[in-house]
Amino acid sequence: MNFGRMVLAGLVLSGVVVAQEPPQVMVSPRAPVQSGPMGTVTGRVMLGDTQRPARFVQVMLEKVPVEGAATDGRDFGGFGGGGGAVKTGADGSFTATRIAPGDYYVLAAAPGYMSARAEAQALTNAGAQPADVLARVPVVHVSGDSSSSVTLTLNRGGTISGRVQWEDGSPATGVVMNAVAVAKAVALPAALQVLRGVNGGGGGLTSVTDDRGAFRLLGLASGDYYVQATIDTRSMFGGGGPQMRGGGSQILIYSPGVYRKADSKPVTVRVGDERDDIRMVLDLSALHTVSGHVSSPNPGQAIASGTVQIVDTTDSTVSAAGQIGVNGDFAIPFVSAGNYTLTVSQASTQAVSQQGFRGGRGQAPMFQQLQMALAVTDTDLSGVNVSLTAANTGSQ
Repeated sequence: MNFGRMVLAGLVLSGVVVAQEPPQVMVSPRAPVQSGPMGTVTGRVMLGDTQRPARFVQVMLEKVPVEGAATDGRDFGGFGGGGGAVKTGADGSFTATRIAPGDYYVLAAAPGYMSARAEAQALTNAGAQPADVLARVPVVHVSGDSSSSVTLTLNRGGTISGRVQWEDGSPATGVVMNAVAVAKAVALPAALQVLRGVNGGGGGLTSVTDDRGAFRLLGLASGDYYVQATIDTRSMFGGGGPQMRGGGSQILIYSPGVYRKADSKPVTVRVGDERDDIRMVLDLSALHTVSGHVSSPNPGQAIASGTVQIVDTTDSTVSAAGQIGVNGDFAIPFVSAGNYTLTVSQASTQAVSQQGFRGGRGQAPMFQQLQMALAVTDTDLSGVNVSLTAANTGSQ
């Protein structure tokens, strides 16, 4: 009998049966083995707009890189000599023990308040230099067998909120909402990559509408944003549902209810602003189905699989795709009016199984990719017939 069984037997003999689980030892894969004296960091996190304590929020330390010093990429977090975080208490205070000597950035985040990384991204987009950005981040110095203290203030970001409804007036529930920055984000310099995200805070660039169709996007840096709704049409049971938006079954709609960013009116928000006037109507009746048939020039070669994709000629983010069925037919639903480029690719005479594999033995004739112009107006577009050319005319 091994030791574990002996323990269980002893518990049974004493008349008490207790489910025993091995103790959980949390070891960060990035945590270096520390030796020598360790320090303690104490501090407090405050909310800048209310001057009240930030209660039960995550706090993390990130090691300040030492120029010219070798690093194995594991010296982040700091707590217990490695990765991790602590939470503030009811008064906003925290204590982190067993911190390896060195200098650390102090990071925290709370819902609705900007994280250090979000602020760094906004400043970088505005042209700030990395040194100026880092100068705004609190730093604490830790030495062995000593205690260091720091106070961190979180700044409230902007908020965009509103309601979403279907064209029949009912609330659009379970719709994923996003705040998409109009200005293209500038890649963060290497010096700012140390400002990692903190769990449970700040970035609320995504929300899901509730039972009333209401949504709320939090912690936004100052700027202009598109408000984007994403409708997921995928079936949980598979079976060849419509493939939308470049392979994912999604419909993208922008405030106030248009299908292209160029037609959307951006929302301007500043730090601390509350924009609660967004109303969106998701009009699925304005979307149409494009259907047709893909064929081979040879009567004995029937197309049985492949992909048909359409991409808007003025906005490549507006796209949709459908699979070719065993009879050569295809259908692409939820297409908005516009001018598109239709592309047929990966066409084959072999059918695709429910598991996504082409059946049959031997090499099936494959066909050249084909592109053609396609205009979708205010009605469904059917009868889109496409004839392909064999890629290898010698194959049978």
